[in-house]
Amino acid sequence: MVLAMSRPFRNRNGGYELRLRVPKNLRSLVGKTEEKRSLGTKDAAEAKRRYPAALAEVQARWASLRGGQRSLTELEAHAFALPVTAKWRAIHQDNPSEQLYWHPDLYEDLWTSSPLPEEQAGSRPRASIPLEYLFRHSMRQYCFKTADFGLAEYGLKVDDWSRTRLAKAIGAALQRASLDLERQSQGDFSPEESARLSELFASITGSAASPDSVRPDRSQSIAQSSTITSLLEARWQEAKAAGRKPSTHESYRNTVQGFVRFLGHNEARRVTTGDVVAFKDHRLKTPSVRTGKVPSAKTVKDSDLSALKAVFGWAVANRKLEHNPAQGVTIKLGRARKSRSKGFDEAEARAILSAALKY
Repeated sequence: MVLAMSRPFRNRNGGYELRLRVPKNLRSLVGKTEEKRSLGTKDAAEAKRRYPAALAEVQARWASLRGGQRSLTELEAHAFALPVTAKWRAIHQDNPSEQLYWHPDLYEDLWTSSPLPEEQAGSRPRASIPLEYLFRHSMRQYCFKTADFGLAEYGLKVDDWSRTRLAKAIGAALQRASLDLERQSQGDFSPEESARLSELFASITGSAASPDSVRPDRSQSIAQSSTITSLLEARWQEAKAAGRKPSTHESYRNTVQGFVRFLGHNEARRVTTGDVVAFKDHRLKTPSVRTGKVPSAKTVKDSDLSALKAVFGWAVANRKLEHNPAQGVTIKLGRARKSRSKGFDEAEARAILSAALKY
């Protein structure tokens, strides 16, 4: 039986909160004897209205703790991490260029980079560790801390593999949000984001007019129902007149057709940066229909992403789209890491020389 105040409790600051005595069999898991949760208001009527939902949330958390350890599937982990994307955008939406903690260019090998900084602690000075290793370490730690906070918040106990799976899902959520912020920092906004800018413009100027109203030719010239394939062909007509080779167009056409099949629609205005990122990830792990082989990262970057950037970039330049959803999406291609230096180390040289002398 849960013992609770019959009504919201008013604290010394005048705000209302929920107070619950933690059952003895849960105190070691909860880590305290009394649960306190702010109701976020100083109004008695509003506090009474919010009280049942807060009580139900705490009781659900305790029920999860009583249920013991469980495992998370990948889909469950991504669902659990979903609020992270919105929260990260909300934190940095007013100044997107000031998001400096998460580094999108290091995400590709975030979970596979080696050696890890923590593995080098005893073998080399911290100052000699490459900065990008430290950044990756910090990003991974943030993912795990966020995962632990969320699990504690909802009273979930999971196995170690599920915790790692959730941390990786949180990393993917932060990557999506950071790519959107990177795009916005360059002035590239989706139609929904542009609508928010119009509202902001009106609140600053006191005018109901949209910023686009001073440029009516732009809004009127944007096609409302352009398809991705029609943009490709329109771009080709211009490129053909300029004497460009058809081989590039054929390559672009293959990419666009594959992109349309992946999306399940052909509407250019519906395409988001998240769609392009998802297509990139799909291409990196899915065998090609034509070759039967999984394309290399270089092929995806130089062929697929280049094609989408060129087509959507042409559409923006010709006022057929508001923004380029492929802008900023890339794949970092690095040199293959050496597992060891050239030549033999001292122990190997001695062993070979010893064997040669015995022979």
